[in-house]
Amino acid sequence: MPRDTAARLARIAPATLYDWLAKGRAGEPKFSELLERVQEAEAQSESTLVGRIVEASERNWQAAAWLLNCRRPDVYVPARERIKPSEDDVADTSAEDISVARSVVAALESRKAG
Repeated sequence: MPRDTAARLARIAPATLYDWLAKGRAGEPKFSELLERVQEAEAQSESTLVGRIVEASERNWQAAAWLLNCRRPDVYVPARERIKPSEDDVADTSAEDISVARSVVAALESRKAG
């Protein structure tokens, strides 16, 4: 779920959560642990959802097609349908987003190997 929704469920203002996470990225020990736990929870949630899609792909060709489209859009998505990120989109990618993406790729690769 989006972080602002999680914050509201925890009865924390979203701006407060984002401030705490920024302090964690800056290395403040009390907030670094929060940042780490948030990232772990997000990675676990994403991994669980991807696992469900992988399982569904065994019975449902649309799930398999969706996975292929996401993993290899250069091969499986027609060029006319590809969305090319703007420079602003790429510049806005945070280290946190990259970390979550790497966790998901690792989870997918371990499922593939196992």
